[in-house]
Amino acid sequence: MDAHASHLHLRERDLMARWAGGRLADDVAGRARVELYLENACAQSCGFCDQPRQRDGLEGRVRQRLRGLVAWTTPDRARLDAFDALCAHVDAEASVGEFVLSGNDWALHPLRDGFFARLATLRRAPLTLYGPSTGLADPALRARALALPTLRRVQLSLHASDPAAHDAIVGAPGAGRAVLTALEALRTIPIEVVVNVALSARAVAALPATLAWLRARGLTATLLAVLPDRRRAGWSGALFPRARDVCAALAESDGEAVNAIHGAPPCAVPPGLRGRLSHVWESPHREPLAYAAGCARCVARPRCPGVPASQLRAHGEAAVTPIDG
Repeated sequence: MDAHASHLHLRERDLMARWAGGRLADDVAGRARVELYLENACAQSCGFCDQPRQRDGLEGRVRQRLRGLVAWTTPDRARLDAFDALCAHVDAEASVGEFVLSGNDWALHPLRDGFFARLATLRRAPLTLYGPSTGLADPALRARALALPTLRRVQLSLHASDPAAHDAIVGAPGAGRAVLTALEALRTIPIEVVVNVALSARAVAALPATLAWLRARGLTATLLAVLPDRRRAGWSGALFPRARDVCAALAESDGEAVNAIHGAPPCAVPPGLRGRLSHVWESPHREPLAYAAGCARCVARPRCPGVPASQLRAHGEAAVTPIDG
């Protein structure tokens, strides 16, 4: 089984269907990583979010409303029973090295307390809480999360160390201060703390300061290229940085604050950091990646996945900076 096939990614609606069909045990068997993506509404409106219902506009509002209606028609008891079954299979399956609870914002899920009660009974499966959650700024919720017996990792998103800049990126006043508060508290706890930064144009402008803030606190960042979904109307060109802007921001930053870089082309990364660059899995839901004409002469072309078509439309040939031999 290859690395991709060994990972099971379940959306909440998929969990219900597989549980009702008696397929969960077979789905979990042999997996190295199992992730449950909770689909409750998010308090943020990030321009780079690949969930269209979370973005501003009529399409996003309609999709979010429909998703809520589906959730309301599913009895809470059934949803908790399905989660209970998933936890039991994950804990019993020796191959599972990571159980991830993620989503739009797991801390805002209406059944969060019920989920936590079940997670508190895990005995083996290493748990990751993954999300943009600002909820961990709350001491009571943070203490409850940290008391989960198999918790190994917490992943939060920080897109700028300046709270106002972060708020502007995620469209939620107060979010930046909450994430900073959570990170200040979590960095003293003996668990792994992973900080995600989505490389939007605004985040790239703030990247040197953000990485300096993290480095000063013994934290590192995982940098994520913005990879759009196949939205018919396309994505705003203002969202995408040029490769040379990302490269310049990283060159100005302390490289020790960068843990990994996912999905960026090699020309967006200084030579000393290219060893931390990895590609992302292709997805039928994601916008196709493409190449500029100048990419044909780039020495990194054989190992470059390309850039989103929306990024090329936004910047043309300037979207990339071919690397000469």
